[in-house]
Amino acid sequence: MLGLLVLSNFLIVVFNMSNLFLEKIVFAGEVGFLNGLLPINLSDPKVFLPESVEEQSRQIMRNLDELMIRQSLKREQIVAVQVFLKDFHRFYARFEAIASELFGSEISISKNVVGVVALPRDALISMNFVIRANL
Repeated sequence: MLGLLVLSNFLIVVFNMSNLFLEKIVFAGEVGFLNGLLPINLSDPKVFLPESVEEQSRQIMRNLDELMIRQSLKREQIVAVQVFLKDFHRFYARFEAIASELFGSEISISKNVVGVVALPRDALISMNFVIRANL
């Protein structure tokens, strides 16, 4: 089943509803990509999402850790993150306030935060990651 999400007058995103919660890291050579990671419970996607942007961010990082462990990867291998925030003006400062908790102050990664109109499951936040295969 296909879903249609209109983000603006110029951008339309089509996504496959049946695979919406199948998260995996896709590698192209030495670079891995994990796109559209949502704050869902990976073992039971039907569970309600956490209410705050802080808790949703922490859930995404728990999901990331779980997915990386499955492929023997570590957070130190993350080189970039792209963060999508619903209601950007309301949640940006709150997200930035916990960013060092999420990514660590010693880890140097490229971070890009953008505002969006809507996210699947009415999430407040979603993240994309770029991961090096080797340290």
